[in-house]
Amino acid sequence: TDYAYINRMFARTAGTSCPTRGPLHSLSRPPFPKGGLKNGRPSMESTRSDGRPSLDNYGRVSTSHDSRESADIERRRAEELRTDEVELTLGKVPDVSEQIKTSDVLKLCQEDWQSRLLVLTATDLIISLQGSDEISDRIPLHEISQVTKLEHNPHDGLTSDSDFLGFAVHTVEDGYNCGREYCFCEESYERVDEWLKDLAKASKAAKHRVAKKTMMEKYRNRARQMTGSATWQRVSSLLVAANLVINVAQTQTMGGGNANPDIFDGLDITFTIVFTAELSCNLFAHWFWPFFSDGWHLFDLCVVTVSLASLMLSSLPGISILRLLRTFRVLRLFSKLRSLRTLINALAAASVPVLNAFIIMLLVLVTYSILGVELFKARSPDHFGSFTIAAYTMFQTSTFDGWVDTSTQLFDPGQGPIDPMVACYFMTFIVVVVWVLLPVVVAVLLDNFSEASDKEKETQRKERSAREGKSVAVTALDPVLACLAHFNTSQVAPPSGV
Repeated sequence: TDYAYINRMFARTAGTSCPTRGPLHSLSRPPFPKGGLKNGRPSMESTRSDGRPSLDNYGRVSTSHDSRESADIERRRAEELRTDEVELTLGKVPDVSEQIKTSDVLKLCQEDWQSRLLVLTATDLIISLQGSDEISDRIPLHEISQVTKLEHNPHDGLTSDSDFLGFAVHTVEDGYNCGREYCFCEESYERVDEWLKDLAKASKAAKHRVAKKTMMEKYRNRARQMTGSATWQRVSSLLVAANLVINVAQTQTMGGGNANPDIFDGLDITFTIVFTAELSCNLFAHWFWPFFSDGWHLFDLCVVTVSLASLMLSSLPGISILRLLRTFRVLRLFSKLRSLRTLINALAAASVPVLNAFIIMLLVLVTYSILGVELFKARSPDHFGSFTIAAYTMFQTSTFDGWVDTSTQLFDPGQGPIDPMVACYFMTFIVVVVWVLLPVVVAVLLDNFSEASDKEKETQRKERSAREGKSVAVTALDPVLACLAHFNTSQVAPPSGV
């Protein structure tokens, strides 16, 4: 619960904070002492005299014996809430450098005039308790419909002879303050006129900024819908596939000498322009952080940048390497097709556990390579002459490619038809690496891939439900199946008599 929520509920149930029918007629003018507010608070004359408690616009009961006592109750309540580590305020009052205007005023809370600190910034009209640096309420300037003097308030029915030295701030119905009206009282007509002028100017500037921002966001939402549509993805996939076909045809005709380079260069420029336009649309639709935090968007950016660089900087030395990198444009197909993207994301998520299994297998291979150099360097320098040669030999052995010939070359003729040391060396390596560790790597990959794929599908399902406004489908058996999946049969008590 926070003040803004209480304000909205009060505005919907109890009406606006500035009464629209009659109550303001029965109120006496909130008297300001000639010297203004004493210690930032109104005098005793501004309190109610009937002794009944009144409810202020934050839903707290004030004793209405004294405005000072009401403010003390509010301050104690705020201190209690801070003690309970419950954040009910809207933040801190901005620094003096951000304040356009500030003043001690009286605010109409139901039928009580209570002292408040009113702060005008570039974006909000902030209301705070006297002596507190916490915001108790705020009015966005772009949601102010009009600001009127109390005697000119069209809802109050007051005549121009009224001597109320105050003004009313009217808000829009569908805004943050739910159409509430705020009534404030100042010390003089000059101060009221200053507030009217400053609020009108600041509200106009805020509405202009919001309108400009809203228009840009409107175009960005349209671009986001367009780039996220199924039609856009299909067309992009067809363009990437067509680019792949052109690259294959260019490579095929390159060896026969019948290729026309001008045709393929023109097609390459066309595809580069189309891909650049597509990237520009995605960049505009997802600017800024949504674009640069997505790995697929960054991959598209790198591929298109390389293509543009290879066209614009064709005269530079070494540009042929960039032209070779244009071949990777076909990999953009992974980012266009959801099924392929899901597969790649699942593989990437499963790479860390698989890497751990690979490290274990690598350590075993390194150990056997060192042993092979120490044991068989003199017998076969071609296979165990150095660590790198021995490592390549052991890797070749793990693929079952020619390991029999390699092992027989190491046999000592004096040991008979089989050299026990060589046989033990290769047999243990094959058992540990090929029969044990490689299946473990495959098992870890499948397990983590299945788990990552399920998480990816669940994430896509939630995103689709949030986008379409529909809840994720849950069957009636899901709770039962979830319990059975984690059911421990060892905890079941045996039947009586057993």
